[in-house]
Amino acid sequence: MGSKPRVVVAATEELFTDRLGQRWSPATIRLHWDHDEAQGLRGPAVTIQVIAPARGVMTAQELRQAHLTAARDVLRAALLEI
Repeated sequence: MGSKPRVVVAATEELFTDRLGQRWSPATIRLHWDHDEAQGLRGPAVTIQVIAPARGVMTAQELRQAHLTAARDVLRAALLEI
């Protein structure tokens, strides 16, 4: 297993607007560690579904960063609960 996971951000749905007029972007964040599959084992993985605020002036990189920030918030809350 590698020491650092690969991080993949995949948008799962289109942007939507809530009843207050704020725009949101759902995404799925997947962290997975490479592993030697020759031994018949798969590496560990974590999948997180998040919704991040979206603005019309955001670049793709800024939206990706917003998704990663939302994922960090979810992971922090989960670790505190565990």
